[in-house]
Amino acid sequence: MRKIFIDGGANIGQSTKNFLNQWPEAEQFEIFMFEPNSSPPKIWGNKTKLIRKAIWVHDGNILFYEKGPSSQGNTVLEEKTKKEIRAWRQNKVKCISLSDWIKNNFNKQDYIILKLDIEGAEYEVMKDLDQSGVFEYVDLFFCEIHGLKCGKSFDESVELLDI
Repeated sequence: MRKIFIDGGANIGQSTKNFLNQWPEAEQFEIFMFEPNSSPPKIWGNKTKLIRKAIWVHDGNILFYEKGPSSQGNTVLEEKTKKEIRAWRQNKVKCISLSDWIKNNFNKQDYIILKLDIEGAEYEVMKDLDQSGVFEYVDLFFCEIHGLKCGKSFDESVELLDI
């Protein structure tokens, strides 16, 4: 059995750093950090791998909106940028199907901790994880839900919590 920590939306690496400093037996985990920002996060530990792709529901390319290097709140959701569109820089980045990636790299016997802070993309990604059966692979799940901040209604957020 492998122990895995997936840091989805790693930003500057603060969640990975906190995981390594605070999680019991963190040194036993393989760590995968997903972050498409133009400024990569700091890599923590020798078992940490940075994957410079946006988490999404398919492999390929996607538009990514950045306010600046290492800025919190960068997103693949254009809806989140509407109020202040001039402040956002648009880039095409590689994206990855998180469901497919987990299925192709791990099995249900592995111990997987998944953290998502993907600035509104969690709505589509969590639906895909559920429909593909990949949530069965995940032992612990942490997610920041961005709701109104990215144009989602209260009801849409409740539906997400139901998943």
